[in-house]
Amino acid sequence: MVLDFEGAFNGIADKLEKLSVGKRQVNYRLRDWGVSRQRYWGAPIPMLTLENGDVVPAPIEDLPIILPEDVVMDGVKSPIKADPNWAKTTFNGVPALKETGYL
Repeated sequence: MVLDFEGAFNGIADKLEKLSVGKRQVNYRLRDWGVSRQRYWGAPIPMLTLENGDVVPAPIEDLPIILPEDVVMDGVKSPIKADPNWAKTTFNGVPALKETGYL
């Protein structure tokens, strides 16, 4: 016997309910989730790049990463990328750079 999706789904759900190991419920799924890259106003990606090229997560005590407030919006280039000093930091005493990309 060949069942279509709905028939198979209902058959499985009926069996699980009968065995008391499952129940029907509505499950909402996000089919599309738009994440647009922002030049300044997005959420900073909390990652650091060490001198040797390793990429590590920012320490929990450094979160959230705060964006500078004294930026100058004078073009299409990200004001964060235009200020190389903002990205400079250290990780366990090793020089590192904050990620300048945003979600």
